Amino acid sequence: MAFSIIGSSISSSTTAKVLQRQNFNKEPNGLETIIEAYAIKTENRDLIVPNKDTVHSAFSSSVKTYERMVVESVTTEEMDGGITQMLVTYVGLTSESGLPPAIVRLIPTPNEGVYGPPAIIEIEYITDRSETQYMAGLTGENNGALPLAGGFTSKIKKWS
Repeated sequence: MAFSIIGSSISSSTTAKVLQRQNFNKEPNGLETIIEAYAIKTENRDLIVPNKDTVHSAFSSSVKTYERMVVESVTTEEMDGGITQMLVTYVGLTSESGLPPAIVRLIPTPNEGVYGPPAIIEIEYITDRSETQYMAGLTGENNGALPLAGGFTSKIKKWS
């Protein structure tokens, strides 16, 4: 399938890209994903593809940009006519501050008998702390007041 982008600035520089569409997704735990599709010149692909953890506001051509979303992955597909389609997946939060509320689940434990736990409490939440920070005892959240460091992750904790 051959196509061309009429009236675009794709040929104007080696870092030119044309945003074709955006897809938004929000997980039940509050983590958000944006997939942006760009048209770029195939010969400039290596210059344009963003690195992992690049902030959305630093790379996106969208009118609305986000400081708390980072590049998770990039895929490219060469098309006819020297054009490549580039899909950039961002993960994070579109809100300016704060974290979404936790999801609490009570899971019954079948066949545990008299001495087993009647249920398992499972809590799923978004955090900006790494596993290493949790192991070191740094469990307090900063509610997005500090700059994003390495992205957000989803955590599931279980107690029985």
